Amino acid sequence: MSRRPEGKITTKGMRKAIKATHEEHFQRMMKAEGLLDSGRAGKLLKKGKPFIVVAHDEPYYLDVYRLIRWHERQKDRWTVEDESAFQIAMSYWMERCPIRTEAIDER
Repeated sequence: MSRRPEGKITTKGMRKAIKATHEEHFQRMMKAEGLLDSGRAGKLLKKGKPFIVVAHDEPYYLDVYRLIRWHERQKDRWTVEDESAFQIAMSYWMERCPIRTEAIDER
């Protein structure tokens, strides 16, 4: 922001700062909108359906992921891409938590 010699902010400086802030917010909103359009959570939000988010570092993550996999396989909606992502997640957990992973029965 430009300042006058006595240390006060000029109108021109304020306008530049406000414009930069608005541009940053606009870019964030556009990114968020793109995520809403492309992701499963975005689809559920648009339909007004409640949903649960489970982070990969939660202790029950594997239980939830396996349960989802089991149900989706029963409905023939589990894709090759889904299985690939699932196997990658299992590998990640096997490397970091072998005892926890072995303790959970495969459904």
